[in-house]
Amino acid sequence: MPREAGAFIAEHNTAAGGKLPLNTNGGGLFYMHSGMYGMYALQESVRQMRGTAWAQIPDARISVCHGVGGMFAASGTIIMSNQVPSAAVASRLTRSSGAKVEHVEIFGFYR
Repeated sequence: MPREAGAFIAEHNTAAGGKLPLNTNGGGLFYMHSGMYGMYALQESVRQMRGTAWAQIPDARISVCHGVGGMFAASGTIIMSNQVPSAAVASRLTRSSGAKVEHVEIFGFYR
């Protein structure tokens, strides 16, 4: 809904323990922004899926990692999970949803 983002963030929904935790490693300004922050974001996603993150989200099952570079000329998004995908989910992920999908690799950090 329009104009709900401010209230959603003000209610700490994006903090650890919230409905949609973001930047659980503290983000680029806190964690260290070397110009290669995407590598640190990937590292945090892996740690969340393994259950070893400093600010671990209890029972985390999925992690979305997105980064931009080249003055916003390039971007990449990785979705990680520690759950084995069902055949139906795998099939949906490999079909085009209208968006340009260059590559889909299904892997996970299974327990």
